Amino acid sequence: MDPQNTENLEIENEGKQQEHEIEEEEPEDSQGQVIEEEDEVIDGTYQENGNGGQEILALEAEFRTTHDADLARRLIEIYRDADDIANLRRVRETFLEHNLLLEGREFGSKMRIIFSKEDWLQWLQDEITFAKTDEEKKAMLKLFDRALEETLCNTMNDFSKSKLFWADFDVAKLAAKYVKGLFTNGTVRKNGVTLTLNKLINHFCFDFNRGSKFFKRLRKFELEYNDNPNE
Repeated sequence: MDPQNTENLEIENEGKQQEHEIEEEEPEDSQGQVIEEEDEVIDGTYQENGNGGQEILALEAEFRTTHDADLARRLIEIYRDADDIANLRRVRETFLEHNLLLEGREFGSKMRIIFSKEDWLQWLQDEITFAKTDEEKKAMLKLFDRALEETLCNTMNDFSKSKLFWADFDVAKLAAKYVKGLFTNGTVRKNGVTLTLNKLINHFCFDFNRGSKFFKRLRKFELEYNDNPNE
């Protein structure tokens, strides 16, 4: 073989070996520390390139077929720890869609609420934390409306009188407190508060003790800000 060709071949092989070594090098930061790859979210699931990725993929796969409440709450716990709002919303929407119906279909039978008041309160508190802009904060009022309507439907179908209208009362109190805070911060005007409080009064129109609490709040608010009609 021509010595010149042999030399060229050795140089070419050496170059390919260096390229292969470069491809296998792990990424480093400016201080030479290896950068660990983070979990990626694709179509609502984590890839298996981080701690817990395999567990999450398994839970997601089972949840997609069973819509099990315990699985939903486990995924919610994981995504809450990761501050993953997109996956939190997706799992909760699916959980709500498939588990809102009550167990027991016969009139007068004892029914169990699967998507509970506690699930709603946790969802609302999380969304309050994530809401940063005025528009996001105002949008929270729609989620409160939804929570109140759906928990009210559940309690109206629970024929145990001792629990009638009980499930959504804490949600209602949180809604009243939240909208008053929006008014104080200048996010909503006076009519936004009165609208929300009137809705709460209507929700408890058959429960004088609880309904009167929101009527008193409305009356106090109107008296306090009656001198400022443009608020």
